[in-house]
Amino acid sequence: MTQAWHEQVSSADCTSKVLWCARNYLMTWTAARLARLPVGCRPAWVDNASDVIAWHEKLASESAGAGGRRARNACFEEMSDFFARAAARLAAIDSFPPQPG
Repeated sequence: MTQAWHEQVSSADCTSKVLWCARNYLMTWTAARLARLPVGCRPAWVDNASDVIAWHEKLASESAGAGGRRARNACFEEMSDFFARAAARLAAIDSFPPQPG
């Protein structure tokens, strides 16, 4: 299932599609799965691109501060990876303005 989300994010051609992917991805997380993430690293919703970037930075910071211990938490790794990919896609979309049609 994770691979499908990665593919959807990678193929998103605009910010709204990345946000759609992020929102739908988060809706697949149960309360029990979210509880496996550290407090403060449990995104419940994203309103805009800034939220995606902020969650990516928060998760990356937590991972770096954990000295690699988070690598053993598959849920944390999955969430971190998703937001890293989503943030990278937003950056790529932002650096390639739409072409006139």
